[in-house]
Amino acid sequence: PELREVSITVTEARTTPDLRHVTVYVMPLGGEGRDAIVAALNREAPMLRGEVTRAVGLRYAPQLKFEADPSFDASDRITQLL
Repeated sequence: PELREVSITVTEARTTPDLRHVTVYVMPLGGEGRDAIVAALNREAPMLRGEVTRAVGLRYAPQLKFEADPSFDASDRITQLL
């Protein structure tokens, strides 16, 4: 339910060389409720794992880990400094 009305931007996905683990960096539109949305995505990771595996046709289903993208905070800090 927390993800129904939320627009989420996936900024980057980093995979391990064996494609078994993927760290997905996300940011909700406007940055509001970032921690709650990341927690909800991590709770839904097993379902999303199956969807990704079917859509991409991978041999192994990668473990998905969602994290808030820190680049937005760094960009804001640089803007404030300037």
